[in-house]
Amino acid sequence: MSTRRSSSRRAAAAAVSAIKKASESDDISSNAKPTSSRKRGLRIPKTASSAKNAKLNEEKEASQSEYFQTEVESVGIGTKLPRSFYDQDSVSLAKALLGKVLCRKLPETGEIVKGTIVETEAYPGCGDAASHSFKGVPTKSSMAMFMEPGTAYVYFTYGMYHCFNISSKDNGGACLLRAVELLEDYEIMQMLRRPQKKKAETPTPEAKKKDVKRLKPHELTNGPAKLCLAFNIDRFICDKIDMTSSNELWLENSFNEFYNLRQFEINESRRVGIDSTPPEARNKLYRFFVKDNASVSKAKFSDDKVSRSTPTKKSKR
Repeated sequence: MSTRRSSSRRAAAAAVSAIKKASESDDISSNAKPTSSRKRGLRIPKTASSAKNAKLNEEKEASQSEYFQTEVESVGIGTKLPRSFYDQDSVSLAKALLGKVLCRKLPETGEIVKGTIVETEAYPGCGDAASHSFKGVPTKSSMAMFMEPGTAYVYFTYGMYHCFNISSKDNGGACLLRAVELLEDYEIMQMLRRPQKKKAETPTPEAKKKDVKRLKPHELTNGPAKLCLAFNIDRFICDKIDMTSSNELWLENSFNEFYNLRQFEINESRRVGIDSTPPEARNKLYRFFVKDNASVSKAKFSDDKVSRSTPTKKSKR
């Protein structure tokens, strides 16, 4: 009887020992690091999505051109232009702005008005005697010129007008918007352009009409001050706006193929209204405008050396 019990105990102990060893073996195998397929020498095939991404990258590189130094072509029509569009020198940006659509949400009515930019001027900033920031030192009024590319810089001039600029990547550089071609004859702009006897809020479409001569669409925005009046852009509400994220003031690509494919010709001339600056700044051809466009401002110069034409290069698609 005792022999049977001892043998039974030995068998039970052997079974427990076997179970424990099996458990320890499982723990070791579960903690072991798996061998990667690359270490085994196996080849991992490319997925369809990675091949598609590679093709998209190739197309994106091919779409770059002289006036589009960054990934601007990937931006769809009706979408705000990204920071990368503005992140170029002032002269390149001034040319690239031509054909883009200026969009403004009027604060009083909520109406969105739009116009295609057809005239600009480049002010490279530090070293350019015609720039407000030529000394390279930010001031309270010129601070926006030193902010991120794509920042609105609006200044007050002649004690009654505003002028609208967009900052570039240059140190203190910006581009002045001189004229736009309206997408339609906005009634609200007729009222915004009417002279006000005293400072008042922006008139609404329902406001009583005055017996004032109606302006033609191209006359509403064919000058920097006229543009600001028609789009209700002033220093107090628009200066320092980030145009890459703002819902009040921004730029888009054009629906018009003539502008979107850059089929127009660019004229160059001296900048307007800087006759008191030194000749090296005054004589630079930093004014750019779409040739034969009725909305371009009527610039006046004291001599015949006014402008020259340079064809644009179409963006590769």
